[in-house]
Amino acid sequence: MAGDGFESYASLEAEQAMFGLEPAEATDSGVERSPSFYTLVWPKNEDIPDAWLKQSLQFKEDKDEIIGIIQPLNGPCGVLAVIQAVLIAERMDRSGNGTCPTDVEFSDDEIAGALSKIIQCCAKDREDEKCEMVIWSEKPNVVQESIDLQNLDRYLSDNIDAFKAEGGVVLLIYSAVATRGPKKVREDISSGLGEPHLVIGHNWFCTSELMSLLMRGVACGNVGAYSIDGTYQDFSVPTKIGLLSMGEYEGTPMADPFKTPALPVWILHSGSHFTTIFDERGAKADASGSQPPSYLIHWNGLPPEGPRLSKVQIAAKQVAKKQPKIRKEVYYKPLPGEIEDVIQANSDDKKKMPNDWTTWTYEVILAVDDPTVKGAERPSDLPADIYSQGREPVGRWRCASCYRRRFETGLFFFNDADDENCTQCKKSKADAGWSIWLPYADLPKSWQEKLTTRHAPKLVSILRTKWPDCVITSPSLKDIPLV
Repeated sequence: MAGDGFESYASLEAEQAMFGLEPAEATDSGVERSPSFYTLVWPKNEDIPDAWLKQSLQFKEDKDEIIGIIQPLNGPCGVLAVIQAVLIAERMDRSGNGTCPTDVEFSDDEIAGALSKIIQCCAKDREDEKCEMVIWSEKPNVVQESIDLQNLDRYLSDNIDAFKAEGGVVLLIYSAVATRGPKKVREDISSGLGEPHLVIGHNWFCTSELMSLLMRGVACGNVGAYSIDGTYQDFSVPTKIGLLSMGEYEGTPMADPFKTPALPVWILHSGSHFTTIFDERGAKADASGSQPPSYLIHWNGLPPEGPRLSKVQIAAKQVAKKQPKIRKEVYYKPLPGEIEDVIQANSDDKKKMPNDWTTWTYEVILAVDDPTVKGAERPSDLPADIYSQGREPVGRWRCASCYRRRFETGLFFFNDADDENCTQCKKSKADAGWSIWLPYADLPKSWQEKLTTRHAPKLVSILRTKWPDCVITSPSLKDIPLV
């Protein structure tokens, strides 16, 4: 099915001859699969699961949430989040007032325009000013057509039904890969030390390589601020959308071009799911975040939390700084009396205020001088917060010495109140030390941030990678949308 004026190739053989493609892949049973780069996209040379093949661009019918794409099953959330974000960004960019009203459905022309934007990204390094569009011949087999970029919008408008229908997101991925070129996609993946598939795992989930391909036209899965060799990453994102991720708390700061997009629209990655959020102010807002938003609009199309559009009110004054051009990581050796580790939150506090981690007290272990621990000396302008061990505990107590050796011994326990010596290491309370309890408000800022990551709703944690002091003021903590 091709648009008027475009040449269509009726067979895979003709397609392969025209574009120099590899033969279609075959399973052990001899079943051919197309396109030729099938296993570059999919993790297994098996039938595409329904989560992908039956996913359509169907929008929620509720009037006030009509812009949201519904996702019935796990799997294609990343691709849907990109389409959703680009739809919103394109409407912001083209509308008179720069906003994206949530009660105005996206037209077919808007959908075609968003898909065109994604494909154009993948064609940015081509000298022939063409793209390769993939369409179903007889599902699941496909044919490929070479289209002049200047005719891409028209082609997508003519074929929009195929891309909106079940399996249309598969065609988008195939077209993106074919346009970038399978060889270049493989090179992109290797440059970020990624796995050789764009969709991975038992449940066929989107990789960061696939997200990067659709967002900026390069399938490098390293979305962090620094390349493998430590070089600062500065690249263009033609779709004008951003990405915020829980991955920052694993020591990988997000690349600044993703954290600060041209338009205030972000894909959120919780670690297992992709959703979309945008600034209600639209294009009038400063995407750098120098003036943090008051209201963000969040969309999650996946049950059981979705399909749900949520208006989130936040309060924030700080904006995350750009990453330094040269990465510097310094480990300061803990000083005696500094918090070495936070063990747990008080269980009674958690029952009384199950959603407000800032009201809980926490069990902590204080550092002691350990000659085996090496680290830089803390500069005078970065003083450590020092705490007193305090009086000996009256009730049951945790041996600090044994806690420090928990990975060696596998022991994690309390001594009874009348135990003057630890039942395991036999040290006295005075020699062994004990854990102490501190309220959240008395903890150093660095530990407050870590505990927020550990206990807060993921939406709060992700937003704090952009606005470090962000607080969600509405809805209530128990109603904060899941990401």
